[in-house]
Amino acid sequence: MNILMLSRVLPHHAIGGMQVVAWDLAIELVKAGHRVTVVTSPIGEQESFYDTGVFIHCLPGTHWRTYGRAWSKGVRTLCDTAFLSQFDAILGVSSAARPLLELGPSIRQKLFMQAHGTSYGEILSKLKSRRVIPMMKALKNLYNLAFDIKDYRRYRCVIPIGRAVLNDFGKLPLSLIQRTICLELISNGVPDDLFAYDKEESRRVRESLGWESSIIVVTACRLDNQKGLEDSIRAFSRALKSRPDLRYLIIGDGPERGRLMSLVRELHLVDRIHFTGSLPRREVASFLSASDVMIFNTVRIEGLPMNILEALAAGLPCIVSSHVARQETVSDSIVPVDAGDIEKITEALSIIAVNSERRSLLPLQYGISSVAQRYAAVFARSNVNSPVCS
Repeated sequence: MNILMLSRVLPHHAIGGMQVVAWDLAIELVKAGHRVTVVTSPIGEQESFYDTGVFIHCLPGTHWRTYGRAWSKGVRTLCDTAFLSQFDAILGVSSAARPLLELGPSIRQKLFMQAHGTSYGEILSKLKSRRVIPMMKALKNLYNLAFDIKDYRRYRCVIPIGRAVLNDFGKLPLSLIQRTICLELISNGVPDDLFAYDKEESRRVRESLGWESSIIVVTACRLDNQKGLEDSIRAFSRALKSRPDLRYLIIGDGPERGRLMSLVRELHLVDRIHFTGSLPRREVASFLSASDVMIFNTVRIEGLPMNILEALAAGLPCIVSSHVARQETVSDSIVPVDAGDIEKITEALSIIAVNSERRSLLPLQYGISSVAQRYAAVFARSNVNSPVCS
């Protein structure tokens, strides 16, 4: 099968859930014998090249942060009907393929959307933050919601990446058009071999930090005000009173890093909390091997976060915001806590039991191989007259 993917960014120059999902899927589809072309924003100076068996075509003048006018123009210029006719399936990551919806039925018949969220979910997340700027930005999401309602029905199928995203389609106003949309839930998946526990890497990281005998808590995410890191740090500080052997790794970067580091200094935790900054994925895997428990106290409406799946693959139990944990039953090793409930988070951190038998806690269906097989099956059904949705 010849597959085209459109995504404004790949992990070569930015790290985040959306681009990681797209790149893992592209590589796994190639491993399964499919041909995959990815159209994306510029990576270095080359316009076209192969990477890990995937053919990558970069659109000059586009920017990895946004699907703006330059992206729409670039997609329309490259992806004319003749170019698109060679592909059996076209997958747009988020709204990457929106410029193609104006083409004829023969193109829309093989056009899929990988939905990482909805404008409805973004509105709820930003209102929940109770911060002025995010709440003002929610007005833009409200504007986008009107276009989404029109566009969803024109894709052959919309593929939510988690049950939280799927559930948005059952709520007003999206519920009014739900019956007219093909929806196929395919949850996120991770390369479990990459994140498998590595005893030697664990020892190396712990020695480098001087935390050989510590119990290490880890959070891996963008350092954004919606990720609940301030409350996680305050809960960690309280938990230290009963568990002085606790240490905290914060992996990632973002606009809140400076403020969070100031908070750590204010709480006199500089020797207990380590900020790694943004790391290559393989290094993230090493730090997860060195850790004992993941905490993700997000207030944001999330789909199925990659950091949770990666932590489970590394054998880590996870303390996760209840509104995320309860959307999809992934593992008994996920402990739900109410986002922002510092007392409950402190309690969860205070009773951590170190897992002496580090093995993957990730169910097979969340491995990237299983996920790629499901995508291939959905794409294959687009080439026959039967409905795509099961």
